[in-house]
Amino acid sequence: MKICIIYGHHNTKSSFNAAIRDTFIEEAEKCGHQIDLINLFDEEEKLPFYNSDINPPPQLVLDYRKRLENSDVMFLIGSCHNLRMPSILENWVDWVLHPKWFFSY
Repeated sequence: MKICIIYGHHNTKSSFNAAIRDTFIEEAEKCGHQIDLINLFDEEEKLPFYNSDINPPPQLVLDYRKRLENSDVMFLIGSCHNLRMPSILENWVDWVLHPKWFFSY
């Protein structure tokens, strides 16, 4: 199984979230799964703030969607503050998991 992990915590090295990510990856690989890790804070190119008027979406959005299409499972990892994900992760969700491509009402 191929698992796409979208990691959206600013501390990519020594946080509790990083420990969860690294432990999950280690255990998943022991079970024979492949990991595609998207470390949002470490990406060279960043998504712009979401704007529904931008159509078609940026190429980076299409690239992320292709990575998801090539995966069996998506796993979002980020801190939770006031029941919200970090803004970088929410912005990724707004762009990539957009209606009609990801789901329809």
